[in-house]
Amino acid sequence: MKKFYLPILCLSMLTSIVAFSQAGSPDPTFNGNGLVSTFFFPEAHTNAFGVMVQNDNAIVVTGFSGVPNSKSIGILLRYLEDGSPDQSFNGSGKVYIAYPDVHCLGSGSLQQPDGKIVTLVRLSGLTKDSIALFRFNPDGTSDFTFDEDGIATLDMGKNYQGPGSLAIQSDGKLVVGGYVGNANESFDQFFIARFLPNGAHDTGFDGDGFVITTVGETYTNVASVLIQPDGKIIAAGYATFDSLESITVVRYLPNGALDHTFHQDGISHITIAGANAAGTGAILQPDGKIVVGGNVNVINSKSDFVAVRFKSDGYPDNSFDGD
Repeated sequence: MKKFYLPILCLSMLTSIVAFSQAGSPDPTFNGNGLVSTFFFPEAHTNAFGVMVQNDNAIVVTGFSGVPNSKSIGILLRYLEDGSPDQSFNGSGKVYIAYPDVHCLGSGSLQQPDGKIVTLVRLSGLTKDSIALFRFNPDGTSDFTFDEDGIATLDMGKNYQGPGSLAIQSDGKLVVGGYVGNANESFDQFFIARFLPNGAHDTGFDGDGFVITTVGETYTNVASVLIQPDGKIIAAGYATFDSLESITVVRYLPNGALDHTFHQDGISHITIAGANAAGTGAILQPDGKIVVGGNVNVINSKSDFVAVRFKSDGYPDNSFDGD
């Protein structure tokens, strides 16, 4: 069975009885107690998978909600800086994302320089998935200049197509990373896809707008996509090597080819203490080093936090805590 590492956004609070806020205590200027929760449908699960702070300090949360007796829908929520719903955003602070005959699972959003919001969605059908980008105007209405209907879709011909991360290049192109696999296979593969600013597939990227890469032996996932200043694309997540899940980073050239100057073959991984480890998020430092955070099962199958750092050439950075 494939393991899913899904970041679930949890908002919680501890009640403070002191008169003045201290560092780390709930922020009383945010909805009065540091906590805001939003109701959708009765008897339905709701999950948030991404949060974004916009240029005006408004907060956009991306996720999905079950709908009783129907398909799940994607959700965008926009809160003002004080935690109140932004009523100027689609009239209620909420945007519902639906697509015919499939579950819509929102996984993250980004803000373009013009203020428009692009949301990454997994379209999950009965036997097959596909990937979609939905673009919204700053007021939460659909942007019909994006692929003519506000929605750009991609089907790479696999049963499972799980988008994990979305990034934007300096030229406005949109890059998506994740995993793909088939129901009759015991392995997955990394994928990177690129869309033009208007939502069309970028055929200058590996000829068809996407590249699928076999990484490791069995199951994989891309949790973060990063864009270097030189246009190279980094995909960070996990893959299995020698029967152990390892934190893994792959680097691609701007045309979609593997970058063989990165750890010789474009693929680098770190196995930790003979245990399974998974990267669930990554950042790019100004010096080009790559930091990946995640979890590792080191003692009695219990998980610990872990952070690893790769040098810009893909090799482990042994100056980071000595190993």
